[in-house]
Amino acid sequence: MNFKKGEFFLLFFLATFLPLVGIEKAVWATPWDIQTKKSIDQMLEKAKHCGINTIIAEARYRGDALYFPNKYNSDFPNLEPRHYNLDHNDFDPLEYLSKSCPQKGLKLVAWLTTFVITGNKIDNIGLEHPYLTYPYWITYSQSGQRMPPEKEEGTYFDPAIPEVQEYLYNIYMDVISNYKLDGIQMDYIRYPSKEYGYNPQALQIFAQSQYSDYKEFKRDNITNFVKKIYSGAKKIDPQIEVSAAVFANYDDAYHTRSQDWVSWLNKGIVDKLYLMAYAKEDETIKQQLKFAAGLAQKEKIVVGLRSWDEENTYTGREILNKIRLTLDGNFQGIAFFSYYGIKTHNYYWYIKRGLNE
Repeated sequence: MNFKKGEFFLLFFLATFLPLVGIEKAVWATPWDIQTKKSIDQMLEKAKHCGINTIIAEARYRGDALYFPNKYNSDFPNLEPRHYNLDHNDFDPLEYLSKSCPQKGLKLVAWLTTFVITGNKIDNIGLEHPYLTYPYWITYSQSGQRMPPEKEEGTYFDPAIPEVQEYLYNIYMDVISNYKLDGIQMDYIRYPSKEYGYNPQALQIFAQSQYSDYKEFKRDNITNFVKKIYSGAKKIDPQIEVSAAVFANYDDAYHTRSQDWVSWLNKGIVDKLYLMAYAKEDETIKQQLKFAAGLAQKEKIVVGLRSWDEENTYTGREILNKIRLTLDGNFQGIAFFSYYGIKTHNYYWYIKRGLNE
């Protein structure tokens, strides 16, 4: 087969660059990135300039909403309070994003935290917050202590309680029903640690079940909820992408968090998984990517990389190295946590270079 010179270079260009163009290049946007129209406009402009094509915007932070619950219909009851930064104004970040992202050629994914319902401090929560409204849903430690906010990432509801699952299911379905989205993402879709998951009601449910292994019981509670969200979302919008953010170290995810994300891929109850590969060390990232690359459903994996620095020791050059490692693995895509970190430490140049080399 003979090609003219121009055709050869065109084929070379397509083979070399289209795979990168076609992958997802996402960034997580926290509540502090989307408080105003101005901040959203600036973020979208910067993200587009860097080569980002997907915004994963936090719509539920810690038992609160960065949108208006039951905005147009109330088919799925949702009484969650507005996020404390928005509770005195009528701005709807999710609505504004749903209109602005398509204008910029960007996809929008609504990011919802799940079982975690507080941060480590509860100074900003009101009386209507679920932490105070449903104290009997909070998970307990093995020693019989109700989980306090200062432990782990904050207080969790217990995933084994059916009312918890129904409450959270309604929140997800309400968001999907009322907003135009390309996707939803489940976060904190896990137990906080081995120590927790022992709410008295959860223990009673286990005692009356067919389970003999409490670890399996906990893993199935999470997996069954993922399946429920996936099924419900597709009934409302067959085109919506359902994803989850998961611990990149599968051994840790499986044994410590009851997060069996490999089975979610194999069962087809997620469209994508975002590995939270937030380690600073390249060698750790390599090992995590090596495991993920060996999975049969590798094409559904997006690799999430650290793009924040709490100690001012993490350089843009280190991010660039991790971008190269990830892109060499030919995964579904790459994501950065978070836009706030990129903005605060001025990592824009490194993100742009890594995504456009």
